[in-house]
Amino acid sequence: MLPELRDPNFIVYPLKEEPVVVVGGPDTPMDALGKNDSDQKLKEVFIANGKDCIYRAMFEKYLEERGLAFSQLMELWSIEAIKRCVRSGLGITCLPLMTVKEEIYQERVKIIPCDSSFPTIFAQVVYHKNKWISPAMTEFIAITLQHAKSWA
Repeated sequence: MLPELRDPNFIVYPLKEEPVVVVGGPDTPMDALGKNDSDQKLKEVFIANGKDCIYRAMFEKYLEERGLAFSQLMELWSIEAIKRCVRSGLGITCLPLMTVKEEIYQERVKIIPCDSSFPTIFAQVVYHKNKWISPAMTEFIAITLQHAKSWA
């Protein structure tokens, strides 16, 4: 998922617009992101994807703009592992809502309020307009686009 791509060299099919949320375990304080004091070290551990993750970068920019920093970082490569750590109370994370919707509904995690929202990210099918697309890929794209119509 990325910011919406707009480039004349690519064919882009936006599939779903998705908000990004900060979540913590059920016992995480609602003010886990501080009280807007500048240059504040946050006591929660930030559990994050790799450095190239777009929503991690958005969250780090959000923190930097507010003079906030985590005292500790735990980097994992699996969204499921991140969610399990957060559910266990090991820290907080920033993920697309669709990846934690079920856990929020089941009250295994909760949304930590932020003083502003993050940019929206998009699930999208993208391919270069001048590249040959195999019949199998053409069918895959068609199935994906059809299936995406049912996404809420």
